[in-house]
Amino acid sequence: MQIPFLLYISVAFIVVRVVRRKEAIGGWLLYFYYWISAVLFISFRDITQHLKVYGLSFRSTSMNHEALVLAVFPRLFMHVAVAAVAVILLMKREWVWVERLRVVLLAGVLIGGLSVWLDVRYFPGSTRSNAARWIGLCLWLLYFLASKRVHHVFRTRDWDKFGGQITTDS
Repeated sequence: MQIPFLLYISVAFIVVRVVRRKEAIGGWLLYFYYWISAVLFISFRDITQHLKVYGLSFRSTSMNHEALVLAVFPRLFMHVAVAAVAVILLMKREWVWVERLRVVLLAGVLIGGLSVWLDVRYFPGSTRSNAARWIGLCLWLLYFLASKRVHHVFRTRDWDKFGGQITTDS
C-alpha cells in the first residue's frame, strides 16, 4: 500500500516541479521538500508498524536490538533536523539557513553512513532502502553546495531577474 501512495504523490510532485521550475521555490528545490517529507513519512510509518521492537520493554539477548536502535533513531532525528531547518529556510529565506542546512545535511551524511554500515552488518534486508536514503542525502548536500537556484534565491535574492534565463535547475 505504501508504494502506490508514494508513487502517485511522486508523480504529482514531478509535475509540480516541472510547472514551477522557473519560480524561486520550484524545480529541484521544491522536489527536495517533497523528498524529505516522504523520507519522514516512511520512517515514522516503519517505526509505528514495529513499535514493540523499538520500545524500552523489548527484551532481546542479541546485539541486534542495540544495533537496530543505533541504526534507526539517530537517522530519524537527523531527518527531523533536516526537515526543521528546511522549513525555517523556506519561511525566512536567509542565506544563514542555507549554511545551517548544509551542516545538518553533512551531519546526516555521516550519521546515515554509520546507519548503513550497521544495516550491512546486522540487517542486510534493509540495506538497499536505507542506502538509497543515504545516497539521497549525499545528492541533496551536493545540490545545496552547487545549485545556482539556491544561490540566486537565498544569497543574491535575484531569482526573478535571472530565473527565467537559467535553463537548468542546477
